[in-house]
Amino acid sequence: MGGNRNTILIIGACALLAVLVFFAGGNNSATIARSQIGTEGLYRWMTAQGTSIAKSHRRLSMNEEDVSLRILPLYDMDLTNDLNPPSNTLEARAQTTLIDLEYWIVYEKIERVPTLVALPKWRGGVLSLGVLDEQLLIPQGMYRRLLGQLETPLLRIIRPDTKLMTADGITLYRPQLFDKRTVNGGCKPVISVPEGVLIAHCDSFDRFGILVLSDPDLINNHGLTLGENADVAATLNDLAPRSGTVLLDTSDRLLLTSADGEPQEQRPRSLEDMSRFWSYPFTLIWIAALSLLLIAFWRGLIRFGPPAKTDDGRIGASNEAAIEAKAYLLRLTGQDHALVADYAKNKLGDLARDVLGKDASRNQDLLFKRLHTLAPAKAEKLLSALNALEQSTEDTPATTLASKVQEFDDTYRSIQNELGHVSKRR
Repeated sequence: MGGNRNTILIIGACALLAVLVFFAGGNNSATIARSQIGTEGLYRWMTAQGTSIAKSHRRLSMNEEDVSLRILPLYDMDLTNDLNPPSNTLEARAQTTLIDLEYWIVYEKIERVPTLVALPKWRGGVLSLGVLDEQLLIPQGMYRRLLGQLETPLLRIIRPDTKLMTADGITLYRPQLFDKRTVNGGCKPVISVPEGVLIAHCDSFDRFGILVLSDPDLINNHGLTLGENADVAATLNDLAPRSGTVLLDTSDRLLLTSADGEPQEQRPRSLEDMSRFWSYPFTLIWIAALSLLLIAFWRGLIRFGPPAKTDDGRIGASNEAAIEAKAYLLRLTGQDHALVADYAKNKLGDLARDVLGKDASRNQDLLFKRLHTLAPAKAEKLLSALNALEQSTEDTPATTLASKVQEFDDTYRSIQNELGHVSKRR
């Protein structure tokens, strides 16, 4: 029983470790895509509406000219600084950068393909807590640097003092808009509400300019469930200057092929490609394989006990010879009742060794105390059968004695099967 319990504890510990690794996967793009601030729902919705849309991935094979509009949700508040991993839970919840992007990559994406950039809005606490709350909003003062990096430095973020804004079919929780007074000169409003501008187009980049979405809740999983946001999001392709496929781009790489057929970004094979196999979610596979190996090693090492010593065989043979000699003498003297009592005593010794261990194998009182805990009904029946054998005398008829032995054997085997100990040794 102890071995089974240890096995369950080991498997449980491995399962707990796997769960911890799963949640420790952190703020990766796959986790964000399925969260409230992700855009997996936008892809499914636009597909259902018949829009030609593709998602970015490492094996994407598309030409720039085939893309009508790139939807680029940003989760990086500073494109020139690298992401510093949080050291504790509080830092993880306060994070404003969830997916680290290189500035030159973002610049190339906007310059080469018509792009709608959705600004960040929520801190990392949304991922760990699973809720959208005013305290998890990114401070307004932090947007000046990002807007400057997007070459739209005149735009200014405002947040009207309203919990839920509904206007022109658009519904936003804690809305984030552009101040209308700052959308001028090289920028013009594309989608506006009375409180401000939701999408602005700026001529900051040479070929196509840039479309900037102030509030990502219009297109994320949370926002698509509010009001008529889903219907508005489905029409975003109408903002594109050409026909083609909408690309929902959450990658930190360029991936698309340029108009002349040459890849924009060369990815030479390196040790980095191999290192991906040691990162999440592949770590779950390695942990599972290691766990199985450890369990198999443990079972093989401990299941049948430590290796027998050189003289163990001689001791076992000596004990067996002594038992047989004693049985022969009892049969010669006609002491059958003593013979069966001794037989029962030896069988109980085997059972005690299995249940209590080698050191307690001759302690009958401790054995029955343990059996009454594990299998009370059968333990009582076994004790009754034992008492019946011990109360037999030389005057007990052979048929009665055989019946008592049979009852003892049946009870012994029954309780042995219930406890899961099937002894292969005599």
